[in-house]
Amino acid sequence: MPAQHLKIYPSKVPVNIELQKQIISKLTDFLATWKAHGSSLKSEAFFLYDHFLCININEEYTLASGCSLDTLSNFILKIEQTHKISLNDRAFTYIKRGETTIPLAFNACADFELQPNDLVYNLMLTDASQLASNFIIPIKGSSFERLFV
Repeated sequence: MPAQHLKIYPSKVPVNIELQKQIISKLTDFLATWKAHGSSLKSEAFFLYDHFLCININEEYTLASGCSLDTLSNFILKIEQTHKISLNDRAFTYIKRGETTIPLAFNACADFELQPNDLVYNLMLTDASQLASNFIIPIKGSSFERLFV
């Protein structure tokens, strides 16, 4: 298991800077008291590309448990309700076309016209150390390629 466990929560719409600050502020307060079986979890929250809320959990000290991850999921649901934003919709993949992020329903991928330089955001990452090298990847040759056939 990676020492830096990553949770990625995608938003189909871009999250503006002001809302990002509000969400990160609430999450920072939550994460400061977040525990797994009584032990504090060291973690941080940040946004990537205005669409992806990331929670990085440093598991060198304490492993996140099922109960602690459920608590985090419930807190994310409260954020969604408070700010009327969706961060848990897993029925989409996200294409990077130039500087544009295109949310695409999985059932619409086969009809989507890919362009040669299109990339995909890899929301399956669970290891934060792979963000720089494996978060934005070419569609061709990836496990996402089968969606577009």
